[in-house]
Amino acid sequence: MGAYGGPGGCGWDIPVGIFDDTLQIPLKIKLFINYPNPFNATNTISYALPLPSHVTIDIYNILGRKVETLVNKHQTAGYHQAI
Repeated sequence: MGAYGGPGGCGWDIPVGIFDDTLQIPLKIKLFINYPNPFNATNTISYALPLPSHVTIDIYNILGRKVETLVNKHQTAGYHQAI
């Protein structure tokens, strides 16, 4: 979607458009690969929600003990990140 502005025939026909990637809704739940991988001091976990949902993301150590809860809340449909 876009528009052309400026007086016609003056060489001002400049395309103007709007693209908002946040308006795209995924078709299914998806968990993307975290980065950087392997884990570093800071890590980004990205995920997609096709519908508004309650999301809980817990981090466990190698012994299976919960270390931290990154996300525990209701979120809108779309693409999200936890850092």
